[in-house]
Amino acid sequence: MIRSPDGRTTEASRALYDFACQVIQQLPEELGEEIALMGSAGSGHADESSDIDLAIWVEALPLLATIITWLEQIGATHVRHDEEETTENQLRVICQLKRVWLELDFHTRRAYEKTVSQVVAGETLARGQVIHAWNVVWATPLRTKGLLAKWQQQLSDYPDVVRDRLITSSSSFWRYPHRVEMLWTLAHRQALLGLDEWLSADLQDALRILFAINRQWEPDWKNLGTACHLLTRTPDGLGQRVNDIFSAAHAETRVALAQRLILDILDLVPDQYDVSEAVANIRASLQKHATLSG
Repeated sequence: MIRSPDGRTTEASRALYDFACQVIQQLPEELGEEIALMGSAGSGHADESSDIDLAIWVEALPLLATIITWLEQIGATHVRHDEEETTENQLRVICQLKRVWLELDFHTRRAYEKTVSQVVAGETLARGQVIHAWNVVWATPLRTKGLLAKWQQQLSDYPDVVRDRLITSSSSFWRYPHRVEMLWTLAHRQALLGLDEWLSADLQDALRILFAINRQWEPDWKNLGTACHLLTRTPDGLGQRVNDIFSAAHAETRVALAQRLILDILDLVPDQYDVSEAVANIRASLQKHATLSG
């Protein structure tokens, strides 16, 4: 039942799926009408360190006390309410059960349906919202009345409007030469925390463009290695090149590697999108600092 972007399912994923099924069998219907296994286990590439991410959709959020009582009844320990990830339409509880960590995200159905619809319509490009698309597409159902399949069908085609807006907005930062130059300034100052923050932002923009080019929903970046298998147009060695940027010993080398990768990604952008200004600024920046970048 588990689908994986690379066509393979790990033994750890199968084990976590079986464990999740056992947990859900004990969950009362009123606490979960539609339930899916998300994250690395849900998309088949979990390992021995992975936890279980459960998405649970309900008409109205249950009381926190009711959830905690049920978890304690089935033997869960270290039960915690994640207040930072709790809103009027979402409630997250984290616990441990038989040495396995579980994250249970309860969502109101109507609010989640609205999020999916906004993403498909290109009405929101916020990373925290768009990433729901990846999670839904690669989720494994545990208890369903057809809602998950409906959303997966909605997300089965990558709309032009999302592609257009993402490529345009994610490349806009590089239109300003002084912003491109800031990476080198931070490297020169040895302001490594700030540098890595800016590098991360630049690379995330580039990766969002790359997934849009390929008409694929962008993943949580911890799943980049697996998600790369979905890309038909991509720079060679993408995952390793990203890792090389952050593992490089010298700050200037990090900047050079990042800018070269961004240029390779922008080179794949279809002709109907004008990214020439961004490309020119990044190339000029690299040439200016060629003696530093090696």
